[in-house]
Amino acid sequence: MHEKIEAELDRLYPNAQNKRVVEYQRNRYIRRYWPIETSNSGKTVYLWHASWQRTDQPIDRLLEEREAIRKAEEEALRAKDLANAAHVGSIGERIDFGWFDRC
Repeated sequence: MHEKIEAELDRLYPNAQNKRVVEYQRNRYIRRYWPIETSNSGKTVYLWHASWQRTDQPIDRLLEEREAIRKAEEEALRAKDLANAAHVGSIGERIDFGWFDRC
């Protein structure tokens, strides 16, 4: 049963970071990662194990809100870039930049 829940959580939250708390079927689960294979010095991790553990910790509403804000900011930047691109002339067209051109 736990394997089915883990598979469903992996599908719903494929990019969940470590310690991310989510809700699924009225239960809370936390994403955990730990190293499986490291270099001899232990400084470099070659392979990570990921799993979901049931928990009573509160849901990361703040993280979800931050993610929504970040996405909205990205969209605003994309729209601004598109608007700026509309002001650029076509190839070979001379654009008058005012006094800056005459410096």
